[in-house]
Amino acid sequence: MRLCFERSLLMFTTRKFVSMVLCAILFLSMPLTAYAADADMDYTEEYFRFKDPVDRMSKTGEFEFYCNDYMDSDNFIANSNQITVEASAKIYDRNSGVTTTSSFKKFTITVHKVGGDDLTPILTAKLNGKKQSVTVDVEEGEKYYLTIRSVSDLDPVLIMDGEGSVSPVTRVD
Repeated sequence: MRLCFERSLLMFTTRKFVSMVLCAILFLSMPLTAYAADADMDYTEEYFRFKDPVDRMSKTGEFEFYCNDYMDSDNFIANSNQITVEASAKIYDRNSGVTTTSSFKKFTITVHKVGGDDLTPILTAKLNGKKQSVTVDVEEGEKYYLTIRSVSDLDPVLIMDGEGSVSPVTRVD
């Protein structure tokens, strides 16, 4: 009986040892992947801003944007029952420092009423550097803001680099 017990223990120990060796071999043969951020990249530098550095908005409502996915503008007051949104953008690659255009990748700009609904129509444009515009019916004297959004999923190092205007409006401080 003792012999059977010792054989069982030896077989159990041998199986356990073989299993551990096989696990170690499998683990070591798996491809390992590591990701590192480029030290020169700063993913917090995205912005949507009105151009005048003093008033943050020019008289004509000019703005600049630099973002990967989406971003909201500051609030503004509509000075008419209709506002016109105009914008253009290109693709900037932060790794290479190269600006390119694309007829396949697009962005949208939506007008939102503060505390209210999105308004239609929205501006949809290609990331090809050509200006597009849309006129939106609004309520004069009410507060609004813009949201710019990439329609295409962009690689994290790619940025929509653009400019445009919304008019006639006054920026809310």
